[in-house]
Amino acid sequence: MLLKISNLTPTQNEVVIDKSLPYTLKDPRLFKQYVSSEGPFKVGTANKNDAIITANGTYVIDGHHRWSSLFCFNPNASIFAWDMQLPRLNAQQILNATQISIYSIRPA
Repeated sequence: MLLKISNLTPTQNEVVIDKSLPYTLKDPRLFKQYVSSEGPFKVGTANKNDAIITANGTYVIDGHHRWSSLFCFNPNASIFAWDMQLPRLNAQQILNATQISIYSIRPA
């Protein structure tokens, strides 16, 4: 799904700038793309983890630093996202459910 970056709301209380900016600043080609185009952009490792995870087309569940890196350079851009539709849950409930599911499948 394609989502406009400025329409997304993070579910983390803090997004650390030292983890956000390197995504874009370490690659001059990527920096140029981010500032000169509205995308859509795939963020992260190609063919592996190249989209963020969102909920209800509004909340960033996973990929906060990749989202914020693009937002810093071009808030009008669009981003690829795997979007979960969970209309009966609020952002905190969705984040909690996601974290519990990740914890439940972690290796022993």
